[in-house]
Amino acid sequence: MYILTNALKNLGRNKGRNILLGIIIFILILSTTVGLVINTTTKGIIEDYKTRFGSEVTLSVDFDKLMAEYKPNADGKTFLSTAPKISSEKYVAFADSECLKTYRMNMLAGIVFENLKAVDEQANEGMGSIGGGNGDYISPTAKLLGYTDPNDMPDFANGLRKMMEGTLYQEKNECIISSDFAELNQLKVGDTFVVKDTKSKKSIALKVAGIYADATEAKKELPASFFSMEGSYENRRNEIFVNIDTMSENFDISGLTVNAEYELKSPDLVQDFEKELRDKGLPDAYNVETDEASYNKIVAPVIGLSKISMTFAWVILAVGSMILLLITTMAIRERKYEIGVLRAMGLKKGKISVMIVAETVMITVLCLGLGLGIGNAVSQPVADSLIASQVEAATDSAKDNMQFGGSVSMGGSNTSAPASDTQPLSEIDVLLTAEAALQIALIALALALLSSAAGVIFITKYEPMKILSERN
Repeated sequence: MYILTNALKNLGRNKGRNILLGIIIFILILSTTVGLVINTTTKGIIEDYKTRFGSEVTLSVDFDKLMAEYKPNADGKTFLSTAPKISSEKYVAFADSECLKTYRMNMLAGIVFENLKAVDEQANEGMGSIGGGNGDYISPTAKLLGYTDPNDMPDFANGLRKMMEGTLYQEKNECIISSDFAELNQLKVGDTFVVKDTKSKKSIALKVAGIYADATEAKKELPASFFSMEGSYENRRNEIFVNIDTMSENFDISGLTVNAEYELKSPDLVQDFEKELRDKGLPDAYNVETDEASYNKIVAPVIGLSKISMTFAWVILAVGSMILLLITTMAIRERKYEIGVLRAMGLKKGKISVMIVAETVMITVLCLGLGLGIGNAVSQPVADSLIASQVEAATDSAKDNMQFGGSVSMGGSNTSAPASDTQPLSEIDVLLTAEAALQIALIALALALLSSAAGVIFITKYEPMKILSERN
């Protein structure tokens, strides 16, 4: 108890030295707090975006490989090879992989109704049948759409479509239909009707699980001079939704239009997944990629911010620690006589060492509380300032290295998402976490032990009589 009491009194006896020591420790803790708070936040953001963009797989055409086949034909004319088509069966086979965390898939089949009418069916009159004149082709009058995730059904999320009666489909061969189609055919929840696949000619009985109201544009508006060949097939009131099992178990997959999105369990599985796809027949003209370009563009400022904040903190910490050690050494030399007297009074080396460490720990604890509070408060404006400069640098770099390109989506239709549409993160919300606070506390403790090291070494090096004789 005497050791701690004396250590507390020593803080008041040497105010000037201890205030200087406290200022240095406070600056070190403050800079460390700002650096770690920003770094902890940015690390979480980086990992989140890395998982998000690194796990979603894209199958894109390798234009260079197509160009390699750009050769003249027998007539001397050159034609660019077209990208090989990935069949619907392959998209389904690709989804059966241990590398995948999940996948999202939708299927489309053209259908006709038995004993029912399609909305706007009169628009089909005069269109005739198409298909080589063999009479086997049936023009579809409606669409049957199957989804692995009901949340992917178009226009329900944005409010243009809404369930009015019943529920979403739950079981195989259950469906939801538009209120226009239900009213036209006097259908209600629980009724059953039959549709026929236009390719396989197979009939499937569907049960109405729900009816939705549809506020979407029924058909594409065409200029008066254009004649539409779409008929009721393109009328969105004729879209009937079912689950994916209804599609896969009732239809020949090869006759369906399939779109798929794959998400890996980990970004590190890209190569394993690619090898698996190659074995399942993915053409060499396709690359298996993650959205690394968008990831880099979005998080580039955050990565720069993380590096700058930690570099600043470590430099301040290193320089400050050396200054702190120097001041502590000078302070101990001034207290040589005090230590010699205490040793001569019989106080052991260990207890004096504890007293010196206790003094520094008391100062450090006070500085730790102030440093954590003030550091957490100033971290946000510091982060805002730094990320603004990083965004500006990233934007300038993107302008200097602008390239044009596109990609082919996984599915029956081609889409492209230009990287230019992806904007870098321009702001982040930083917060002191318990993990960061613990790390700062451990660093503060290390600083206290480091600054006390000189005194402990001095105590163990000299005997009390030698210290007192040097004083005389």
